[in-house]
Amino acid sequence: MDEAYRRLDDRWTAPPPEPPEPHLVDPVYPALRALDEAHSVVLLEGPYDVAEHADLVVASVGDEYRSQRQVLGTHQGALDSAAVLDSAAHRAAISARTLHRANFIEAARKAIGGHLTSR
Repeated sequence: MDEAYRRLDDRWTAPPPEPPEPHLVDPVYPALRALDEAHSVVLLEGPYDVAEHADLVVASVGDEYRSQRQVLGTHQGALDSAAVLDSAAHRAAISARTLHRANFIEAARKAIGGHLTSR
């Protein structure tokens, strides 16, 4: 998840390539594959609540990736970053990312009996 977010962030902050890379050579794609593999483990191991939140994280990352590729494709060769070119899409992606990551981590923390102590 974190690697996928890092790769997506790199693409949001860079100008769109001209022409856009084909899907399979897009630098974000390997992180998406790794996320899918980790997701499969969570689905096998459970528990259900954690798997359910993992589904939402993976769906959100996929939505962000598709949105980002659309922005990159629409603005090929622009000088501004993708985040500047479509700030609404970028803000929506970051909001969804924050929500789903926090919910997944909270569910996982409960499942393993972890907790944060106050300082």
